[in-house]
Amino acid sequence: TGELLFKQSQPGAEIASAREIGAWKDVEHERTVVLTKGPLIVIDRCKADAEHVYDWLSHPCETRLELDRASVSPADIDAFGTAPCYASLPVTGMVKNPAALRWTRKDTSGLSMSLAEGAGTVYTSQVKDTFRPFESLLWRQKGTTVSFAAAYLPLDKTEAGAVTLETLAVTDEGKRPVGLDAGQAVRVTSPEGSCVVLVNYAGLALSAGGVTGKAGERVTVSISAP
Repeated sequence: TGELLFKQSQPGAEIASAREIGAWKDVEHERTVVLTKGPLIVIDRCKADAEHVYDWLSHPCETRLELDRASVSPADIDAFGTAPCYASLPVTGMVKNPAALRWTRKDTSGLSMSLAEGAGTVYTSQVKDTFRPFESLLWRQKGTTVSFAAAYLPLDKTEAGAVTLETLAVTDEGKRPVGLDAGQAVRVTSPEGSCVVLVNYAGLALSAGGVTGKAGERVTVSISAP
């Protein structure tokens, strides 16, 4: 039921945006994905007229990745909800710093992960009702229109790098700040360099982090060397 809104290849990045209207009754969900030579960047917007509780899930199943438990504290809730979909998602903890997460395997390869700060709470869950149990993240926000942004950096056994994600202010042609109704932007930094992603929902000429997107261009990506 989804709709592909934008797809583009450029040096150093593969970009796509898709939207589903009616993901949940009055909710419109749009996801933008940017695959670079380093990080994978995922930016979501959930838009609605009424207030909802939004749960963003990250399931590293079949990867054998385990989250560094030093980054997890006791949870402030006992369950995510009473709906049947939560039966296989027991709450096991709450992430202290979602902006700097580390996942590892027994062979020391792994994943650096950074989630946008300042909105909602990120919980951990041990999903057991599967062929192979795995740890999962559930990022919960409450509101009418909300955004989620994440960056992933795969690491082999010899790499010790990290990825960071910064939310950027977005302005229009008159340098006036705009909200999620018009656009959002992030800057992702890793050993491979820096990447600014500007998502344009309103078709306006928008700017963020020194990058300007043309009117009508759904996604603008700028990559710079370290």
